[in-house]
Amino acid sequence: MTYTVTKIDTIDVNIFNEIYNGDKERITTAVGYDDIDKMRSLFTQDEDGVHMFQAVDSSGQVMAYIMGDPLMYMKTIRIILMVTRSANTIPNFSEPSATLMKSLGFEEVHFSVKKSSTSYNYCKNNLNRSDIYQYIGETTEEEGYTDIKLLLV
Repeated sequence: MTYTVTKIDTIDVNIFNEIYNGDKERITTAVGYDDIDKMRSLFTQDEDGVHMFQAVDSSGQVMAYIMGDPLMYMKTIRIILMVTRSANTIPNFSEPSATLMKSLGFEEVHFSVKKSSTSYNYCKNNLNRSDIYQYIGETTEEEGYTDIKLLLV
């Protein structure tokens, strides 16, 4: 199943809560803290320049919210936060999100991930889609987080 990914201006708070609460354990392990209010506030604050996206399945159900920090001068978007319904959600929107990112002028996607998480290996392995992404490096950030840098092929 492939999802549709679109750029959005706001999230639906009720849907966000449903997604977060439905997969809380995995999300909190991947993100590194267990605070729905804090995480939701990051998605709802009015911050200039931040891009938000949603992934929707064929029935119209929102499967994920994604937040990215665009660095247009580098043709890069840094994915800083994501909530997904399950671990199987991301593979379903890898290709349409890459297509959207290219259409928005990005050549690289950097995923901010916790170094000890399964997300780290998944991102470093091109999201298991070497036909779409190519690993080009990583930058260690703060408190155990790193940016995995992927080239959009």
